[in-house]
Amino acid sequence: MLVHGWACQRDGTALHGKRWLHAVSTGGGEQAYQHDGNNRFTIRELLAPLEQTARLCGMRWLAPFVVHGTHVLVDDALVEAAHDHARVLTALRDGVLDEDAAAELPRLNANVAALLRQV
Repeated sequence: MLVHGWACQRDGTALHGKRWLHAVSTGGGEQAYQHDGNNRFTIRELLAPLEQTARLCGMRWLAPFVVHGTHVLVDDALVEAAHDHARVLTALRDGVLDEDAAAELPRLNANVAALLRQV
C-alpha cells in the first residue's frame, strides 16, 4: 500500500531509489500489443499508470520484461526467456545492468546482452 507520508509525498521516502520491474507474459504475440493490433496499446502504455506511481515514489522505473505468445511458445523459447530473466535479475543484483538504457526500452528483454555492462 502506498501510504501518503510513507511511500510518497512529503517525508515519504520508504521506496525512494528502489527499482520497479515487471515480468509480464501474454498469450498474444507482440504484434497484438501495438496501436494497430488487437489490444490497441503497447505493454509500456498499459503500464503507464504504474510507471507514474513509481516516479511519484522516487523509484527507478525499468522497462518490463515481457514474454509474448506464451500459449504457442515451444519449450526452447520458454527456457531461453527464463534464462534471460535470470540474467537480468543477476545483473541487477550485481550492478551491471545499464539501467538508463533499460528504462527507455519498450521491453527489457529485446536485447539483454546489450544491457549488460562489462566489469
